[in-house]
Amino acid sequence: MIAGSTCDANDENCNFAVARVDSSGVLDATFSGDGKQTTDFGANDEARGIAVQADGKIVLAGPKEVGTSTRYAAVARYNTSGTLDPTFSGDGKRVIKLANPVWANDVQIDGTARSS
Repeated sequence: MIAGSTCDANDENCNFAVARVDSSGVLDATFSGDGKQTTDFGANDEARGIAVQADGKIVLAGPKEVGTSTRYAAVARYNTSGTLDPTFSGDGKRVIKLANPVWANDVQIDGTARSS
């Protein structure tokens, strides 16, 4: 699994991006039809942490930037097929205000770090 962001030509309006590759490094077309998925939280957001739950669901976390000085933690959960998981927060994504500014840089599941 690969996580990060995709942005427009001006390096703005960024969205979470996740891709799944097979053991040879080829995009896995069983994931979202082409191996890639993006998620828009509005404004600029960037996936910086990724973890895979025991059931195969994928969790991404990172900062969501609103304007030049307001930042929140954003979290998205995907089904193994690459679709957002609506059993997580109703639509598969959640924005959490912890403090301002905040940068979510990793994600952890069940008290065990899975990736960074």
